[in-house]
Amino acid sequence: MTINIESTVLEKLAEYKKNLEERENECYANIGFLENEIERLENELTATENRYLIEGTKESKKIYEQVCNLLEKTEKDLQMEYRFLANKPRRDKAKLELTEEEKASLLTDLAAFTDPINPLVEDFNEKGKAFIKAYNDLMETYGPIEEVFDLAVSLIGSVCGKKEQRKIIFKTSFMNPNGLSQNIERYKNEISRMNAPRNYFW
Repeated sequence: MTINIESTVLEKLAEYKKNLEERENECYANIGFLENEIERLENELTATENRYLIEGTKESKKIYEQVCNLLEKTEKDLQMEYRFLANKPRRDKAKLELTEEEKASLLTDLAAFTDPINPLVEDFNEKGKAFIKAYNDLMETYGPIEEVFDLAVSLIGSVCGKKEQRKIIFKTSFMNPNGLSQNIERYKNEISRMNAPRNYFW
């Protein structure tokens, strides 16, 4: 994960996350290897045990004990990997506590990134001003349309009743593929994209 903000604390958090993800991937690979190794050692253990029972020599006993110890160690290693996976829900809930110094450093770095002198933020602010002007112009244009349409809707409702009013307005909204209702919804959706899902500061 690359964070394009100069911050030693963010680098530390990214490294922590990267190491954890690598360890989890390694864990799955290790489990597959260890399970195969245990199967191989069990077969080897049977063969060395039979050899020891037949020969009864110190050498065959030593080989048998070596395989036995190696199998036991491999089984313990496998259990460790399983325990690591079993603790994943707890790890996901656990949070890394930052020191006061780290918090202060991180705050300074984030504040520097969001400062108006940052070219990215400066560009955003300039486009924001243009957006607000365009939005105000749009609403000024919409005002007369809304006023006229509201009068027509009110007249239909007062004479024909609210139920008929709703039916007529509903059907009207689908009459023109690029009509008023469709464009209003499109504009609202475009504006709402700014608010979802990143409402960091409110």
